[in-house]
Amino acid sequence: ASLAQEAYASLLGVCSEPGCLRRLRWSKEDAVRHTNAFAAGVLGLATPPPLDAAALQRMGLAGVRGVAAKTTSLSCFSVAGNAPRHKGRCDLG
Repeated sequence: ASLAQEAYASLLGVCSEPGCLRRLRWSKEDAVRHTNAFAAGVLGLATPPPLDAAALQRMGLAGVRGVAAKTTSLSCFSVAGNAPRHKGRCDLG
């Protein structure tokens, strides 16, 4: 990931903490909208980078409009709870 993508993920993580949301009087959607605007205007990202689905779950942002989750093409992994789980043998070829 680029430095800009890492900065985006970090800022979104901080802005989505309950204490930060309360102090700013933002909803989760507000936090995503403001972080996306920062990503475009300051970080120069054309689109917000997709984040790991497990990370979005931990931040409480899974399913929030404006946040994209990374998808994987490996059928041998599934997301259960907060962590990806390996289901057995993979065909990586």
